Amino acid sequence: FDQTCQQEVELETVTPGATCQRAAAGGMVALTFPRLPTQTQKLCFVCTRGAESCKVIIDVAADPAGGAAVGIT
Repeated sequence: FDQTCQQEVELETVTPGATCQRAAAGGMVALTFPRLPTQTQKLCFVCTRGAESCKVIIDVAADPAGGAAVGIT
């Protein structure tokens, strides 16, 4: 969904190269960002199960100045 959680959009259009994979057993969802966006992004995921739903808001940091690698080392 868009940043307001109102309109459904493809993840690729919001953060190019990003992927979303759901575990086969219906558990965890994994988001992958091969490159961080040039500007901070707010992502909204809406999960539904029958009549129940929940919203998950994720703040994705912008690529740091200088293009240094980020992550756990």
